[in-house]
Amino acid sequence: MNLTAWVDARSKSSAAKLAGRKRVAEMGQLPDPRTLGLLDWTRLILPKYTTLDFNDLHRQIAADSDAARTQRGGRFAYAGPRDTGKSVLLSLAGVLRDAVEGVEEYTLIASETADLAEKLLYPIREELETNEILAALYPHATGPGPVWQQDKLRLRNGAVIESLGTGKSLRGSRNRDKRPTKIIGDDIQGDKHLWSPRLRQRTETWFNGELMKAGDPRCNVFVAGNAIHRDCVVCRLEKRPNWQGHTFRSISAWPDAMDLWGEWESILTDGADPEREAKALAFYEANREAMHKGAEVLWPDRVSLYALMVERASEGHLAFERERQANPISVDSVEWPESVFEGDDIWFEEWPMTVCRVVAIDPSTGRDAKRGDFSAIVTVGLGEDGNVYVDADLARRPIDKIAADAITQQQAVMANMIGTEDVAFQTWVASEIDRQSKAMKILIPVVGIKPDASKGIRIRRCGPYLSQRRFRFKRHSKGTRLLFDQLREFPGGEHDDGPDALEMGIRLLLAQTGLAQA
Repeated sequence: MNLTAWVDARSKSSAAKLAGRKRVAEMGQLPDPRTLGLLDWTRLILPKYTTLDFNDLHRQIAADSDAARTQRGGRFAYAGPRDTGKSVLLSLAGVLRDAVEGVEEYTLIASETADLAEKLLYPIREELETNEILAALYPHATGPGPVWQQDKLRLRNGAVIESLGTGKSLRGSRNRDKRPTKIIGDDIQGDKHLWSPRLRQRTETWFNGELMKAGDPRCNVFVAGNAIHRDCVVCRLEKRPNWQGHTFRSISAWPDAMDLWGEWESILTDGADPEREAKALAFYEANREAMHKGAEVLWPDRVSLYALMVERASEGHLAFERERQANPISVDSVEWPESVFEGDDIWFEEWPMTVCRVVAIDPSTGRDAKRGDFSAIVTVGLGEDGNVYVDADLARRPIDKIAADAITQQQAVMANMIGTEDVAFQTWVASEIDRQSKAMKILIPVVGIKPDASKGIRIRRCGPYLSQRRFRFKRHSKGTRLLFDQLREFPGGEHDDGPDALEMGIRLLLAQTGLAQA
C-alpha cells in the first residue's frame, strides 16, 4: 500500500483524508528516511515541531546525533538557554529515530525528577501511537508495544526507551542482555541546585557513578541543560577532555551600541515614571538601527532582541546571564551582595557641589584587557556630603576618539584633571590628549596612573564604598548603567573595564584631596 492509500484508510473523516493527501502531495516523492539527516527526518516525520527555522543549537545536536550513529562512544554536552527547543531534537526526534530504525536498542532519558523525565517520554509514546507518516514508514516498530508504561516503552521491534529521575539506582538496567546504548541527560539539574552545593555534588556523583557506568562500551551520551551554576554537571562536562562541549547564548553577539541600550534601560526601569514602557519603546524605535547593529540572536524567530533586552532589564542581569547566556554568574560567585546595589538613594540626577572632580580612562588595550572590551571614561567627584559621585561613558572606539571624548567630558564637568593608566599602549592616550588639547588651545592636566596590583585586587578596593553606600551613580547616563552592572557581576562578568576606571578615578581623587597617593 502506498502512503496516500494508507492515509486514506486511516482517516476517519473526509477533511482528515484531504489534509493527509495534501501532506503527502507536498512531500512529493517520499525519500528513504534512513538516508536523511536528523533535521530533514524531523521535518518529514514531525512537521508540527518544525514551524520555525532551526537554530545553531539544533544544527549542532543534529550533526552530533548523525555522526554518533556510526562513530560510537561519543560524549556530547550542550549548555544553552531555556526554551530553545533542544528537547525536540535531543529527547524526541533523535531518540525516536534511533529506536524505530533499530540503531539504539536501549535508550535512557534522565531528567531532574522522574515526573519531568516521564514528560519527555510522553510525546515519544504519542508519536508512536498516532503519527501516520511514522507508522507508514516504520510499520514494524510503531503502535503500542509489549511494554507500554509511563516510564518505559518496549517497541514492537524490541527497542526500549526508559525515563528516570536523577538519583535512581541503575544497577542491572538491561534490555534483555543489552545494557543502555544511548543515554540522554536533559536538564538533570534545576533551580534548587543553584542554592545547594550538596545537591550539586550529589547529582554529579550519581551522574559519574550510576548513569555513566550504566551504558555499554559503545554507548553514546548526550547531556544538555541550562548553565545554572559554574559547578553544574553540564558546565563541568564541557571542560573534560573526552567530551565535546558546546555553549549557546540567546544573544550570541551583543549590539555595538550598548550605551544606547543602557540609556533605554534607565528609561524602562524608572519606577517614578508611569509612562516608562511607552517612552522606552519610543526611544528604541527612534534608535532601532543603531541599537541592532552588531547584534546576533540565537533564535530570532522565537524571541526578538527587544524581548530579550526587556527580560534582561526586568528580571536582572545576573539571572539573564544564567538563564539566557549560559554564563552562570550565581549569588555565591559575585564579589558583593545584591543588597548593596538596591535602593533609589544610590542614584543622582544632577551633579551637586563637589570638592574635586577627576576623569579616569581605561582604554582597554593593556595586558589585562579582554577581547571586545569597552574603553571606559569615568568621572568621579567627591561631594560636599562626603559621597562619591560617578558618571561613565563606555564604548568601543579608537584612541583618538577616546582622547576627544575624555576632553569633552573634562570640559563639561570642569574636572581638575584626567588620569590614564601609565603602561605601554595606554601612554598613547595621554599623548593624544596632550596633542588635541594643544590644538584646541586649552590646558588640561593629564597624569599617568601606574597599576599597583592585579586588576581584580584593584577593583575590589571599590568594596568599602559599596558596602557603606558611599557611591552615587548618574541616573539616565549612557554608560553609568553599564558600569553599575559590571560591578554587580564582578568578577564573573564578561567585562570589567568600567570598575577598573572607577578604581583609578578614586585613587586620583584621593591623591588630589591629599588623602592618598595615586
